[in-house]
Amino acid sequence: MSFQQNCEMLRDLGYTGFLQSYIKSSDDPAYQKQSIDEALSSHLCAQKYYKELLKYNRLMRAAKLKYPQACPEDIDYIEGRGLIPSVIASINQLNWVDKHQNVFLIGATGTGKTYLSSAIAHQCIRQGISVRQFRLPQFLEQIELCRADGSLPKFRVVVNKAQVLSLDDIGGVPITSQGAQDLLEFIEARSTSGSVIVTSQLPVEKWHQWLGEPTIADAILDRLIHRAHIVKIQGESMRKLKESVSEVSHV
Repeated sequence: MSFQQNCEMLRDLGYTGFLQSYIKSSDDPAYQKQSIDEALSSHLCAQKYYKELLKYNRLMRAAKLKYPQACPEDIDYIEGRGLIPSVIASINQLNWVDKHQNVFLIGATGTGKTYLSSAIAHQCIRQGISVRQFRLPQFLEQIELCRADGSLPKFRVVVNKAQVLSLDDIGGVPITSQGAQDLLEFIEARSTSGSVIVTSQLPVEKWHQWLGEPTIADAILDRLIHRAHIVKIQGESMRKLKESVSEVSHV
C-alpha cells in the first residue's frame, strides 16, 4: 500500500494520533532510521497519548472547575495556613477515591478552599477520574430548575455518574428544608459508589444548626464524616495576602 493509502486507512479507522505520528515520520530522517518495531512503538505511543488527551479535555470540560488552572504543584504552603505537605500529598495520591471516601476542606472565607478543591479535582482528572464541581447554592438551584421542567432524573444520572462530586461553599448561605433533603439524596446516592469533596466555612459541629433538620443532618454527616479526610485551613485571606504582595511589588 502507498503512503497515501495508509493515511486514508488510519483516518478511516479514527487513529488520529497514529496518523499524525506517521505523517511526521515521513519527513523525519530520525524516524527513518528506526526498525519496524521501533517505528510502530512510536506511532502507538502517539495514538495512546492522543486518546488520553481527548479524555483529559473531555473530563475537564465536564468538571467545570472554578479554577481549572489549579494543580497540586502550585498549592501554597505558606506558614500559617495549617497545610501539611505530607497530608495534601497523601490526598493527591487519590486512594480515597478508590475507597469511596471524602475530603473536607474547612476554613474561613478567602483562605483558598476552592482553589485547593480545584487542585485536588484537577489531580483526579489527570488520573482519568471523572469530576463534577458545583457551588452548593447553584447546585440546589439547578435541582429546582430540573424539578420544574421534568429533567431532574437526567440531571441526577449525570451527577451520580461522576466518580467525584465537588461541592463548594457548603454552609455559606441558609438552606431550605427541601434543599437539605436534596443534598441528602445526592450524597446518599454515592455513599457506596463515589466520593465527595466539600469546602465549607462552617466547622462540622455547626452543620446541625445550619441544616435545621436533626434527622437529615445526622444522615448527611453519617455518610460524609465517618469516612472523610478533614483539612482545616487557617490564616488570613489569601486574596488579601496576594493584594498586599502586589501593592508592595509596585512600590
